[in-house]
Amino acid sequence: MLSVQAKTTLFAYGILMLSFLIPLKEDRNLSKKIALIVIMLIPISLAVYTVNCLVTGSKGKFGLGCNTLAWMNSLSILVTGVLILLSNMSGGNSIEEKFFNSGSANSGSDGVRFDLFSQNNTVQNSTFNNLGGTGILFSGYGPGLKDVNKRNKIYNNELKDVGSLFWHSPGIFIWQSGSNLISSNHIYDQGYSGLLISGVRRRFFDPIFKKMGQGYPYSRWSFPKGGRENLGAIRWDEISLESITEWSSYEPYMHARNNIIEYNEVHDCLKRLHDGNAIYLSAHGNGNIIRKNVTYNHPEGALIRTDDDSHNVAVTENICIGSKEPEAQGLCLKGLNFFENNLLFNSMLLTGSAGNTADIRSSYQKNIVYFSKKDSVFHQRLNMFSENLNKNIYYNPKPKYPGTPLI
Repeated sequence: MLSVQAKTTLFAYGILMLSFLIPLKEDRNLSKKIALIVIMLIPISLAVYTVNCLVTGSKGKFGLGCNTLAWMNSLSILVTGVLILLSNMSGGNSIEEKFFNSGSANSGSDGVRFDLFSQNNTVQNSTFNNLGGTGILFSGYGPGLKDVNKRNKIYNNELKDVGSLFWHSPGIFIWQSGSNLISSNHIYDQGYSGLLISGVRRRFFDPIFKKMGQGYPYSRWSFPKGGRENLGAIRWDEISLESITEWSSYEPYMHARNNIIEYNEVHDCLKRLHDGNAIYLSAHGNGNIIRKNVTYNHPEGALIRTDDDSHNVAVTENICIGSKEPEAQGLCLKGLNFFENNLLFNSMLLTGSAGNTADIRSSYQKNIVYFSKKDSVFHQRLNMFSENLNKNIYYNPKPKYPGTPLI
């Protein structure tokens, strides 16, 4: 039987353990709390037996003296504390971090960066401006089997004038990171692209081609040996390709998949560089959705573009307002993608002229294309689509040559 003092100790610890389960604001990590309770059962049990031994002199079921029980209790508390401390300090891991009502300004590097293992993090209601690097970056592991940067949220942030030192820095950069929500952000006055989703393109897997005894199939591009910064991130030992040309062989290693980009306002980008876009996708996994965004005042590049090795993206219900007539680029499609139900004002539908081409199975349908000035071009280089370039509405109130097709 336990003494009154031992029962009191057990009751006190019970209240402490229950207090761990009370949810705090924005705190939903119940599994971590339960794991902590289980770990602490050992030192709690030893503490109760030690108190009971000191009060009654009983050695209990273990037949150990009070002094031995006291030492075991102290050591168990020490070991438990060290384990909990190490789990919270483990490098490279970020689980359910909150970045609210804050921001970063006048810095030489990135605003906020979540590297490698980063899940269930939130960046919300924050401002990032005048930065040398990227505003918000989620960067997973390079192509391979380790897919642990995912399920993050970037919501209602303002990003202005980033990339002043490293010019190729977008406002928001999602690299090898998936199942994220990027919503309701205001991105503007950017030197490069506004929002970028990407991984690593096929042409950089040359060491695997050589190991397979295959020639390099992308002879149009040549790079100095080791000259691309992403080569060191590729997890070569984890990659096995059935084909060096089919994207389906690479897709399992491209973890920027199933991202939702919605309700963002992106404008006034590419103020320093040329080859970029307001919303830009390249070399990512399947299932990304670009919907209900508004993009405008973008003099270079496209407003929304799926570039090389970009496939299975749904681009829908976006508003694209061009500012470089008569040939402002609105929606630019490469790969196998689906651009439907978008509104383009003074900006055209097109595909790229270099790199990968558009897949004829893609869809460019049910879009509205409106131009307010003459000499405008509704779409460009899209003859390969045939029936998949269909059901669009084109309008120009004052064509240069009435009655002449402008397509």
